[in-house]
Amino acid sequence: MLYGAEPSNCGSRLGELIEVPRCLLSEGRRNHQSMRKLSFLLKLAVLLTMSVLVLLPACVWIAAFHTQRRAESFLADLVALDLGKSKLSEALKIANDHDGFIFDYGHENKSVSRDMALPSACTEKACDLGFRFDSFVLRRFHLGYQTALVGFIEVRDGVVTTRQASFGTWSGRQSEQGWDDSYQIDVYECSPRAGGPCQYFLSGLDYTVRWHSTAPRYAVYFTSQAPPYRRGPAWALNLSCFTRLGGCRSRHELLPGVPEIE
Repeated sequence: MLYGAEPSNCGSRLGELIEVPRCLLSEGRRNHQSMRKLSFLLKLAVLLTMSVLVLLPACVWIAAFHTQRRAESFLADLVALDLGKSKLSEALKIANDHDGFIFDYGHENKSVSRDMALPSACTEKACDLGFRFDSFVLRRFHLGYQTALVGFIEVRDGVVTTRQASFGTWSGRQSEQGWDDSYQIDVYECSPRAGGPCQYFLSGLDYTVRWHSTAPRYAVYFTSQAPPYRRGPAWALNLSCFTRLGGCRSRHELLPGVPEIE
């Protein structure tokens, strides 16, 4: 620089010209990074949503399938009992294996375990055992109906005299007339020495199917002397209803082997 000369603006103008593109470039990089972060978050949200949509129904179905397998195992053990011959100890083993309970009429029912002392409500003279397998997860997530299998074993004078199963599904909706879309099947098998509703409805027959309108349901009654072509289909409850998406929506679907059931 010459002494006495005015400073030149050339340098500052050149700095401005260089600095402006640098600012634009830096701003562009920041915008690009923000877009990449936004894109990543959107992809993550879509992935999580898809995971929930796929995994939730799968988890719900697995829970229902677990209940179905437990019900299948119980039903196989129930049907394997020899009416009129199987002992109280055999019935109690089934109760222990399948979380059964002892009916104590007028009091709280008692659960069954190997080490427990039998309550006064269960003796060689008389003992009634109950079982319940209930799956509500499909209805809770609007994937099907609530489904339940309820079992019953009657012991009199030390031997099993009656076995029973009630199997039903319902939507969970209730109208003034009762539960909408509810279906139930009852199956009773009794030995000749049994009393109660089994013998009352049989009236000397070895097999009959009745419609009960007061609590709408079909009931199949038969004795242990009924022919195998009757007894086999009567116990062939369609336990896949526990896991059927959309639910079983007719009594015939619950027990398809009995033609009298519509």
